[in-house]
Amino acid sequence: MVNISRSLMLSLLLGISPLSQASDQGRGLVTMNGQIQESACSIHTDDIWQEIPFGVISYSDLNQEGKAVIKPFAVRLVNCSLERIRGGLWQSVNITFSGETEIFRPDIFKVNGEAQGLG
Repeated sequence: MVNISRSLMLSLLLGISPLSQASDQGRGLVTMNGQIQESACSIHTDDIWQEIPFGVISYSDLNQEGKAVIKPFAVRLVNCSLERIRGGLWQSVNITFSGETEIFRPDIFKVNGEAQGLG
């Protein structure tokens, strides 16, 4: 009788074990990480990529170190919120211009086309 009870208990335990494991099937754990950035404005879609034509410029105008032809352009900001999520108002704006630079002068932008000696 004791042997039957032990056999019965062992059979029940072995039979229940796969059922308990089956109840966890289809479940899992997903861990995500990332960064939420706070931005005060967006750039108007027409201003994201701009090409600013300079036309024909004389060499003497370009040869003045530190001086160049001034060509105004605009970057329109839209959907601006002056209030920060953490309170207070935005105090400054940072704008970064990026592009391909000259190999031997990484402080100036590379010029597309046949022109040389300027950036």
